[in-house]
Amino acid sequence: MANKKKTRRRRKPVTVDAAVATAPEPSTTTPGASLVPDLKSMTRGVIGKWWYWIGTLPGCPREHLDIGSTDFPKQTEDVRVDSRGKTHRRGQIGSVRELTHVQLQRIEDDAPQCVIRFDAKDDTPCPGGPGDGLDALDAPRRKGRPIRIPTNTQATKAIKDGRPMRPYTAEVTDEPAARYIFAQLCDDQNHPQRSDFYPDPLEVTGLEWPNTTQD
Repeated sequence: MANKKKTRRRRKPVTVDAAVATAPEPSTTTPGASLVPDLKSMTRGVIGKWWYWIGTLPGCPREHLDIGSTDFPKQTEDVRVDSRGKTHRRGQIGSVRELTHVQLQRIEDDAPQCVIRFDAKDDTPCPGGPGDGLDALDAPRRKGRPIRIPTNTQATKAIKDGRPMRPYTAEVTDEPAARYIFAQLCDDQNHPQRSDFYPDPLEVTGLEWPNTTQD
């Protein structure tokens, strides 16, 4: 059987006109700098966060207080597992949290509306305070409960809506919640730290805001 001779198909030569027709059009490039977000110019859509050391002092009758929808605990646990798989737990004062300017504003607005009403029959000395450590949590403390004072806006709306709202009546045993909570802006925002001793309460220090401008 005779071998069939393979024939090669010759490519049609590309003319100059065809090459010009198939060439891509000149491209454009968006500068890389314009693809990087300019956070300073987008203040309404960007919320900053800052590290705070927050908590409740030992003298409070509750283990934590909720102020402005932010939880202020007396202590938290640092849980770590070593190389041998053993779990180590260490109590620490308060908690280190990232708070936004919205949360800070809620704390500032809500703190004056909250008091601690202590039991008038309980004459237990108030334990713990600035300079004390976690050992102060083991001491007896007065009994009591937090009470919220309705704002004028809340009271007016309740009356307008026909909803019952218990009015606040001051008692001699009422003390401001700001006397029993603390919030300190961490000096090093990259490595936020807390102390082994309770700091002064917000009633003394006030609420420190970050040195930044919010729109």
